[in-house]
Amino acid sequence: LKTGFYSSPHLHRFPERIAINGVPVADAVFADLARQVALAASRVEAARPELDTVTTFEMITAMAFLAFAQERCDLAVIEVGLGGLLDATNVIEPLATVITRIDYEHTAVLGNTLTEIARQKAGILRPGTPVVVSPQPSEAAAAIRQAAADVDAPLLMGGVDWHWDGDWRSFTATGPWGAWPDLRVGIAGPHQVENACTALAAMYELGNRHVSIPESAIRAGLRTARW
Repeated sequence: LKTGFYSSPHLHRFPERIAINGVPVADAVFADLARQVALAASRVEAARPELDTVTTFEMITAMAFLAFAQERCDLAVIEVGLGGLLDATNVIEPLATVITRIDYEHTAVLGNTLTEIARQKAGILRPGTPVVVSPQPSEAAAAIRQAAADVDAPLLMGGVDWHWDGDWRSFTATGPWGAWPDLRVGIAGPHQVENACTALAAMYELGNRHVSIPESAIRAGLRTARW
C-alpha cells in the first residue's frame, strides 16, 4: 500500500510534515505544493474576505492532502494539529479515528478540564466510524464514551477492550484480534508500547473496513519504527 503521513510539528525541517511511504517530500515538490495552494488560498481570500486570511496550518494541511491525491496514496495517516473539533484536518471522512492519551494541553483554547479537552478531541468522531482510544483518565474516558454513543461510533478503549503485558523489548498485545506475543517496537519507552498497541487496534479496525494488513507486516512495522 502506498501511504501518506501528515504530522506536526516537524523534527528538523518543515517538509518532514508531509511524507510518502515514510519519506518526506523533496524540497522541490514541497515548493510546488506551496505554490499551488498559495494560488488557491489567494482566490479564497479574495472571494470570501469574511473568512480572514488562510493560516499557515491550513496551508500545510491543504498541501498534504494535495500531495496524497497527486501520489494516489492508498491510505493516509492525518494527525490533528490542535484539539480536533475545529481543526483544519477535520474535513476528511476517515476509515477510523484514533485518540491517544489526553492530558492538560492548550488549555487556553481547548478548555481547563479533561472533560472539555476530551470533547474537543472527540470532535473527529464520525457516525458509524470506529474510534480507537488509548487508556484515559476516567474523566476523559467518560466524555469520549458519551461522544461515541452520541454518533453511534464503535469504540475500542485501551485498558478495557485491549491490553498489553511487557515492555518495548518484548510485549504481548491482547484484544479482539487475539493474543499476539513477543511484539517489539523500535522506539524505547513504556509510552511507546501504549502507542504501538493503539496503532495495532487501529489496524484491527482497518481490517474490519476491508483494508487487510497481515500480522507479519504489522510486526515488522512496529519493530522498525523510528523517528
